[in-house]
Amino acid sequence: MKLKAKDIKTWINKLLKLQKGKCKLCGLELLEDEAVLDHDHVTGHIRAALHSGCNRAEGKAINWIYRTKSQDPVEFAKQLAKLWAKDYSKLPLHPTHKTTDEKRIAKNNKARKQRAKRKVDVK
Repeated sequence: MKLKAKDIKTWINKLLKLQKGKCKLCGLELLEDEAVLDHDHVTGHIRAALHSGCNRAEGKAINWIYRTKSQDPVEFAKQLAKLWAKDYSKLPLHPTHKTTDEKRIAKNNKARKQRAKRKVDVK
């Protein structure tokens, strides 16, 4: 059965009840006026009610996954979640990574240079 556009709001409300008023992706409260229908772009089937931002993120993620060498986007996403969840703190930092202190120092240095430049420009 294909849903009619006039029935979207009804389905959003049905899904919101099933989802206990929560977005299926972020788990935060989802109000009717914030909700959009998420659907599988391959099969067309509706999956859930989501925040529009969560729905856009899901769409970008699936499009990005399809550009990888993976043949199975669901398996790729599962492996990605495992990769993110693991603790890597015993391994060294990547050479281009800036620590919080390094970022603060760089920001302060930039601000000092801008102030010095403004003093020169005023004279």
